[in-house]
Amino acid sequence: MRYPLLMRFLFLTFLLLCASLHADESPDTIAPIRERAMEHQKAGRFAAAVDDFIKCIEEGSKTNRTGRRAEYFARIAYNQTRMGNFKDARENMEKAPRQNGWKDEDPFLMEMRAIVFLATDQIEPALQIAQKFKAVNPKKAEYFEMVAQFFGGDEKCLATPLGRFLFDPEQLLYNGAVARNPKDLIARRRRAAYFLERANQQRFPNSYPAKIPVDRGGWAHLFDPATAAGLPYSFYASAFYDLSRALEMCSSQDEPFLRVRRAGAAYGWNAVAPKNSLFISAATIAGDLKRAQKQGALDVRTQRALGDFFSETLPPVDQPNYRPRLRSGIQSYSRALYFTRDESSLRDPDWLETPETDSLQKVRAARSTLIGFHLSGKPVALPDLPPLTELAWKDYGNTLVAREELGSALEAYKKALEFDPEFVPALNNIGTVYSRLGAFDIALEWFDKAVKADPKFAIGWTNRAGVLDELGDVEKSLASYDTALGIEPQNAQTWVSRGILAMNSKSWASGQNAFAQAARLAPQNSRYAALSAFAKFANENAELPKIDLSIEDKTWLSNFFGSDSLAESYASKGAADKVFAAREWIK
Repeated sequence: MRYPLLMRFLFLTFLLLCASLHADESPDTIAPIRERAMEHQKAGRFAAAVDDFIKCIEEGSKTNRTGRRAEYFARIAYNQTRMGNFKDARENMEKAPRQNGWKDEDPFLMEMRAIVFLATDQIEPALQIAQKFKAVNPKKAEYFEMVAQFFGGDEKCLATPLGRFLFDPEQLLYNGAVARNPKDLIARRRRAAYFLERANQQRFPNSYPAKIPVDRGGWAHLFDPATAAGLPYSFYASAFYDLSRALEMCSSQDEPFLRVRRAGAAYGWNAVAPKNSLFISAATIAGDLKRAQKQGALDVRTQRALGDFFSETLPPVDQPNYRPRLRSGIQSYSRALYFTRDESSLRDPDWLETPETDSLQKVRAARSTLIGFHLSGKPVALPDLPPLTELAWKDYGNTLVAREELGSALEAYKKALEFDPEFVPALNNIGTVYSRLGAFDIALEWFDKAVKADPKFAIGWTNRAGVLDELGDVEKSLASYDTALGIEPQNAQTWVSRGILAMNSKSWASGQNAFAQAARLAPQNSRYAALSAFAKFANENAELPKIDLSIEDKTWLSNFFGSDSLAESYASKGAADKVFAAREWIK
């Protein structure tokens, strides 16, 4: 019996040897992927590096080349740390020791672990690695130990001339506060604000009074020891990292504000990054802004931060997104000013040096600047014209609006008001111009003047409802629509506008009634019929709708009735017939 077992063992050994030889002789398909990943990592394209290192792991599994799996997991963790993706970085670094090719004493793997440990607030494990490193590279071990002390808030890092040269004592205080309690949200946010101030101080030295020489700090010591001095991107990166950690632990109330701050840090990081490098993707920045705009629509701090972001990141005038960015900034500042009840609500709580008394004035000035930019390049001075009546000035203003000469149009409407200060069409049209600019609170003031001059002016009430909706004041907006419909109950479009607002507020019955009125008034309009069918369906199945509704009715009609998964969901509730019936309305 021994020989058959021995023969079986030898045969299996032979097969494994053949497989190994075959793997060694097969073309190395991983090497070019790894080389490309290393280029991405060196250039700061961290997301692309992560993707390629994952491909290395996948290709290695296919070709039985798994000797570097530990390295790939470590590099993935490193690059995810550079992107601020700490959760995944921690998980992948925990996986690395369980992979082929792992050696506890490997200098590279020790260095990767130390970096990820420090970036994820694991100071003690990082210090332990620094101690082990002394046998491999005493000089680097000493450096890692000082960096660990620095991020741990330990003043020992300042004991040597090198430490006093490298490390900023002010940041050391913030580091200590974070190290004592890594889950202290306020401490982390304040350190992020400190990093942003230092970054902006170095990037825009004329706008910031210097306090200390900006040649040290951030997390450059951790990632780029050779270039730890003089690079503002290290401060932007540091702010991005801290804000990413803050977002992991913050409340839903603080999330939108912190997302704007992180978008600003990411934008600054990319702006000063080395050529051909993109540290944080445009999609990540846009995602933060989109979520902040949605979640923080009624939050004063978030709206002010959005206004600051758009005003500070304006593209060149000749770029196609210049005016949309201007309008976004004006909109955000307008919402902040509309909901502001006191100075404190506008202040950034983490920016300790922000004066307590001039926030309102600063926001108004910033908004005025953006409005001025929006109107610039268009002739504001009116030509010499023969004496005109208020009606003629109003018509001339309308012509200028059609030519997108909004600054001149405002002047023309104001000329009309010189003849009659309560000339309702001019008051209304000035509000319309400011609404087009995104200055909704200013537009509201003019619409208020229009309906005060003529309480029966239905268009003014409708326009007033529209800007209140833009400002996020749903209750007052619905009330204005109701006033307009009380004056002109036969206006189908006003009923539709009110219905859209009601549906976006998930007031299904109110929306159903509004759309039904529009469909009754204009039975030939298939769009109104589709809206009415949709509202009826949503009202009868109020517990089912879970999706976000867009102001664009086509979008949410498509979302509701054009999705097979939703149809299946409703079918399970016995409502599929209504789904398909409503789809027929749309067709």
